[in-house]
Amino acid sequence: MKYTFLLLFLISMIVYPCALFADTMTSFLPDKSAVSAFDTEKNADDKPGRLGRLKNRMVQTWEEGNLNIFLPVSIWHNRFMYDSEKIQQYNEDPRGLGIGLSIRDEDGDSHILYAMGFRDSHGMFEPFAGYGFIKNWYMDNNKDFHIGIGYTLGITARHQYNYIPFPLPLPLFSIGYKQLAVEAAYIPGGYNDGNVLFTWLRWKF
Repeated sequence: MKYTFLLLFLISMIVYPCALFADTMTSFLPDKSAVSAFDTEKNADDKPGRLGRLKNRMVQTWEEGNLNIFLPVSIWHNRFMYDSEKIQQYNEDPRGLGIGLSIRDEDGDSHILYAMGFRDSHGMFEPFAGYGFIKNWYMDNNKDFHIGIGYTLGITARHQYNYIPFPLPLPLFSIGYKQLAVEAAYIPGGYNDGNVLFTWLRWKF
């Protein structure tokens, strides 16, 4: 139970600071009634507008989302970017668990809030929490089978950095059938560092 509360706390660390920041940024937008149709169209595409939409989706996901369970299954190190000796030193079995919330918007795309805990490449505990967006394409009329790509705006902390939290934006990939999806994020890096494909299962209730 204590881990459940910890994971929920990590989610709240992502949602509310981002929401407050986005709300502050959108307050600088001019009143739509005071600008021309051309200016309104222009302002809808600038950065504060995007932040406002991001904030709204995160709040909507928090308030309306369905419960999700995450099961980390692999932290694969890219063999083209590592020496064989280095590969042997690393753990690739994350053995973790996560919880989250998700919704699908009017376009069928996924918005996800999540918090996971797992064993990192050195076998040490690593938390990972954030917001994810996935653009979905459906392969059948019932919209059961879907593939998607997107991004996550996450925060993590690692033992070698004394568990000081730091941001970790990453690309996301997803393939799923009904409530079950296999998803992955790729962590870029240099030679013998980074270049890890982190994969998990997500079940939506």
